Amino acid sequence: MWVYDAATDAPTLVDRLLHAAREVRATDVHLQPTADGLRVLWRIDGLLDELAVVPGDLGVRMTTRLKVLAELLTYQNDRPQEGRIRGDSAGEVRVSTFPTVFGERVALRLFDVTTSLLRLGDLGFDDATRTELQTASELTSGAVLITGPSGSGKTTTAYACLREIAAATPARSIVTVEDPVESVLPGVAQSQLNEAAGFDYAVALKALLRQDPQVILVGEIRDATVARTVVEAALTGHLVISTFHAH
Repeated sequence: MWVYDAATDAPTLVDRLLHAAREVRATDVHLQPTADGLRVLWRIDGLLDELAVVPGDLGVRMTTRLKVLAELLTYQNDRPQEGRIRGDSAGEVRVSTFPTVFGERVALRLFDVTTSLLRLGDLGFDDATRTELQTASELTSGAVLITGPSGSGKTTTAYACLREIAAATPARSIVTVEDPVESVLPGVAQSQLNEAAGFDYAVALKALLRQDPQVILVGEIRDATVARTVVEAALTGHLVISTFHAH
């Protein structure tokens, strides 16, 4: 458990927070600025739990430390930024900042290297669910939709399906469209969106269908256009795996 200590400097507090989050297998850490200070919360098994409220000045220094680690602009606090903390042997951390009336809100997504090579049999599903997913992964066309709330393991499950497919049939053409790419999958061509450059899901999927893919991973169905394209691809000889954020 992470314990806030007012006598500890910001870099040490951040290091301890990241280490503790790894130990409890938290998927996300939130730093929420308020009128009283910086609320620190983490998400475990889909549920947010508050750890402490850090005083304003120290909270700002913790935010700045995270921006430095993620190679973000420390002086820019009036617009969102996104980066990654790399070089951690336990896995990368995605850092996203967002301006609010009380300061910058920071959301951390922790990627665990111990789950980077998981197959379906490693995820703890009951036999019926695992068999159903295994059977679906062997199809040559159709759609597999993995749904659930944030932090419930949707992407981990989708990646495990792709590893099953790649291992069973190495010659299959497997391509992904993701935002962002969360883990590198051997034998899979992975593409990351760049909406600032106009490379969004709709554009990427339209172009991808001309790349002769057999299996397509769409990171997330976010709107009607993407949903329509996923269904069309599934009905025209492609196996599509995607996630949908829902309770």
